[in-house]
Amino acid sequence: MSADLDTVFAALADPTRRAILAMLLEDDMAVTDV
Repeated sequence: MSADLDTVFAALADPTRRAILAMLLEDDMAVTDV
């Protein structure tokens, strides 16, 4: 489980990935929209 959490937090450390998550929280989007 610790390795899973490490992977999640490593992904969230990337500002681009956080921006994509923020966009997806606001509206449904297709992959091409992201």
